[in-house]
Amino acid sequence: MNRANAVMLNQQPVEYDEAYRYQAQLHQLRAEGKIDDTLLLLEHKPVYTIGRDGGWHHIKVPLESLARQGIQVIETDRGGSITFHGPGQLVCYPIFNMDLVEGDLHLFLRKLEEVVIGIIDSFNVQAERFKPYPGVWVGPGKIAAVGVGCKASVSLHGTALNINPDLKYFDWIEPCGITGYGVTTLSRELGAEVKMSQLWKPAVEKFAEVFSLSFQKKVMADLIMEREGYTCL
Repeated sequence: MNRANAVMLNQQPVEYDEAYRYQAQLHQLRAEGKIDDTLLLLEHKPVYTIGRDGGWHHIKVPLESLARQGIQVIETDRGGSITFHGPGQLVCYPIFNMDLVEGDLHLFLRKLEEVVIGIIDSFNVQAERFKPYPGVWVGPGKIAAVGVGCKASVSLHGTALNINPDLKYFDWIEPCGITGYGVTTLSRELGAEVKMSQLWKPAVEKFAEVFSLSFQKKVMADLIMEREGYTCL
């Protein structure tokens, strides 16, 4: 198995811009061969992100209303349309060399879905893919979104799994531009609250299994010389 790093930003939900800055730094270090493949796990503060497919027209409330609540809408360089990130959602950013999937971005997406299906299965909830839409579903409810980017043969962005976020935020958009279907959470499917800390171990284990990686714990300071607010799993 190839060696890899696992890092959890677990003090508080992180602003999207701040997390993207760390992604970019890790991406550069991985592209230069200065670090191993790295999995970044975190929660975001409430934000809507729009991918390369667009999505401003999928916002159903006035932008002024979002701004008054301090919710940003940010265009990103990932694939896909609009989605929500916020507290109660486990966001997984694999900064991986695409040699792991022989440079096949579509295979990479399928493997991310496989990881999420495995994580959910560890809680005895059956999840699956739902063609023609990407992501992971439990019945008619989407429980996880996927959207990635790739530069210099290294991945960016990743997947977001709904653990117990406030679903009102999804009511204000057409998530991923999909109409006629709902959004669900792991806590809703189990009928009991799931804590974010319960997800870290199965998430790392499933990434290791699906991508044939052996993760070692790392703190962010070890990787990009930051000094506070971050810890290993």
